[in-house]
Amino acid sequence: MIERRITFVLPEDGFSGWKIHRLKTLSAMFRSVVILRNLTCWDSANVEQPLRILSLAGKQDDLCQLHIEGSDAELACMVLMDFIAEHFMLVNTAHRSNKHANTSLLTGLNTFRLPLTSITILLVVITVTKPQLSRKLLN
Repeated sequence: MIERRITFVLPEDGFSGWKIHRLKTLSAMFRSVVILRNLTCWDSANVEQPLRILSLAGKQDDLCQLHIEGSDAELACMVLMDFIAEHFMLVNTAHRSNKHANTSLLTGLNTFRLPLTSITILLVVITVTKPQLSRKLLN
């Protein structure tokens, strides 16, 4: 079984109805099963269920992924990648990586940011445990 993934970011209008319909139409041309995953809210739906995709409540800048699995997944990935690249911000596939999108994701989206308190707590833990570890090693 062949597996392929297309990772992308939603635009301002999220999942509009015509995009969902077009995605369903394109995926119906292949035997592979296509699952849409909203990685930001950890939810997924089969592309053949448009109402379920609408219920994912995709918002602007949500990180999503098409998971394609089947005997013709490679071909389906190439066709769906063209559609995704045209209407969404493509992040990564097996065939292409958008380095500009990857950089802007890491710097701009909240999904990839740690809260400052987490970083502060992490630094305090490292600072406190390091002297204790060094004393244990010396003894």
